[in-house]
Amino acid sequence: MPVIFEGSLTGPNVDRFEWYRLVTPGGVAYGYAALAVHPDTLELHLKLTKRLNRRIRFFLTEDREWLRKYARCLGKKKIAGITGRLDEMWVRFCKLFGFNNVWTTTVAGMQVQVAEMEVN
Repeated sequence: MPVIFEGSLTGPNVDRFEWYRLVTPGGVAYGYAALAVHPDTLELHLKLTKRLNRRIRFFLTEDREWLRKYARCLGKKKIAGITGRLDEMWVRFCKLFGFNNVWTTTVAGMQVQVAEMEVN
């Protein structure tokens, strides 16, 4: 089951997310999840820190059931999984979690140097 993650994350719109650390029953972390609540949808962002193998798939299946129950408790009709990359891992994740109706979105990123972060 996901564990609430109290990190030192800052930035625009960060407060709209609930942050979770994904851990095995033995306490081994294998990823992070961020959830945002919308009128009829629960938005999911997932980052795995371990390779997607049989053991991690087992724990993700348990997390999926927890996520579905959580969405039902909130009265949400659907869960939207969002990623910044379209690769084989994403396709496997979608199949494992039962996502369908996959859309492709292109996002551009820009690095910001620490000195640039000072706002006048």
